[in-house]
This record gives sequence, structure tokens and C-alpha cells, in this order.
Amino acid sequence: MRLATGNLDAEHRQMIGLIDQICLASDVNHGEGELIVPFRELESVTERHFEHEEALLEELYVGMPRDRRLLREMLAVANIEQRAEHRKRLGELADITRRALHATDGDAAANPCEELTAWFIDHAITYEAPMKTIIQSA
Repeated sequence: MRLATGNLDAEHRQMIGLIDQICLASDVNHGEGELIVPFRELESVTERHFEHEEALLEELYVGMPRDRRLLREMLAVANIEQRAEHRKRLGELADITRRALHATDGDAAANPCEELTAWFIDHAITYEAPMKTIIQSA
């Protein structure tokens, strides 16, 4: 079974681009108004990306022949774990967004660049890379 994963890679690039926009806007001390649009777009792109990943795993599971029982079981567990991870990551992103958009001048959260970068990299290394390997090898 060959599944298209190109859209997921494009969505990753879009997420990185939005994080870069937020970092640039934060570095030059733009006001909250300059950050609202890229943060909201990042939330939207991330949610859509997670939906695509979940649909891809579901498609892989459904299309897996029943005689490949162990792989089907692994995919079922991976699907459940991935959904939970996505809900957690969306909550974290909402928290980062809220802190950044409501930060005061002296607040350490006024520059969310490092936090967003760590959030993305941690998810990409911990969950995305193994999922991509599973998807491409099935």
C-alpha cells in the first residue's frame, strides 16, 4: 500500500514558516496585533495537519490485510496514541499563544520563539519521525 505523505511534509514547512514569522515579529518587538494572525494561522494549520495524520493512519489501518495481525494491532495502538498526543500538543500551542498574546513588557513569555521552536522539534522528533517510518514501511 502506497500512501501520499507529501502534504504532511508541506504542512510541516508551512508550520515552520509561521513559527519563523512569529519569531521575527517577536524579535522586533511588534505589538500583540502583529502576532495574532500568524499565531491563529499556526493553530489552524496545526489542527488541519493533525487531522490529516490521523486520517492517514486510519486509512493505513483499514487497508492493512487482516492476516497482518501484529501490524494491524500496532497501527491501532499508534492511532490512539497519536490522537492523544495531538490533543496534548494543541493544548500546549493554545497555552503558548495565550501567554504570548497577553504578555506584558516585562514578561518572559513576551518572546515565544524558543518555546514554539522547542514545541515543534519535540513533537517532530518524538512522534512525527516514527509515524513517518511506520507509514512508509507499511
